[in-house]
Amino acid sequence: MPIEELSRAESAGSAGSGEAAEQNAEKIVTVFDLASEIEQSLNQALEHVEKNEAQFQQTLKDIHERLKRLEQ
Repeated sequence: MPIEELSRAESAGSAGSGEAAEQNAEKIVTVFDLASEIEQSLNQALEHVEKNEAQFQQTLKDIHERLKRLEQ
């Protein structure tokens, strides 16, 4: 659950009516839910970093090969 939804659920929960409390009970975010969302975000970031690293290494290799050819 995104942070924005957490904020809305917390502010609506402080309003206080019984019906609102029941609706908010369904929106409660557990630590596990939050940890899972963070883990997914970190995994996506790691995939991007690995992709960029591979691209960087290839570019560096190409530059090195060009320099070798220029030296000859």
